[in-house]
Amino acid sequence: MDRTTTALRAAGHVDDSMSGLGPGSMVMTTDGELPVEWLAAGDRVITRDHGAQPLRGLVRQRNSAGDGAPLLPDPATLGPRSDHTDTKPWDRLRLAPGHRVLVMNYALQLNFGLDEALARPCDLTRRRIARPDPELGQLTYHHLILARHELILVGGIWVESTCPDIADSLGAALPKDASAPLTQGNRRLARPSLTSAEAAFLRHTMPQSLSLRELLAA
Repeated sequence: MDRTTTALRAAGHVDDSMSGLGPGSMVMTTDGELPVEWLAAGDRVITRDHGAQPLRGLVRQRNSAGDGAPLLPDPATLGPRSDHTDTKPWDRLRLAPGHRVLVMNYALQLNFGLDEALARPCDLTRRRIARPDPELGQLTYHHLILARHELILVGGIWVESTCPDIADSLGAALPKDASAPLTQGNRRLARPSLTSAEAAFLRHTMPQSLSLRELLAA
């Protein structure tokens, strides 16, 4: 995280609600795992609840967000599980700070009466400042539009597809015929979503030795 980002975050000017898959995200499709950069409308991705579903559209935000503001929020970077020894460079999963992931843990049921829930990585991590990532290159966030809000398998964990609110914010970058079922139909989220305070509480109830990835459903 550079000085500009750090200063803006401290001043409350960086939006941690920004969503999207970061560079190199490996998305499970009917053709196997593919880099998100290779995907196009019509490709079928694997969902947790409804099998293979076609992508209705994709939006790639490079350099700036839809309103022209810089894409300042550094991605949350999830490394491979600690018990994986044969790892590849693409085993890292980079997500925009506000892109929610599926949490499945005994503490979730104990504290909130939920078997599964969505939470933002920036709320689950104990690390308050992102580590610099020299391998990142140009920052691009990818938005995958499906007919409904889904859980998709990316980098070995379940994460959300683009939610209706984010699809609304993409504006003219997303054709209406691609987003209409999502934004004008059933806007229900695939799972309940934890607030920032709930996710932080959940994280602090877990052992210090437990990695962020080990909290997530795989």
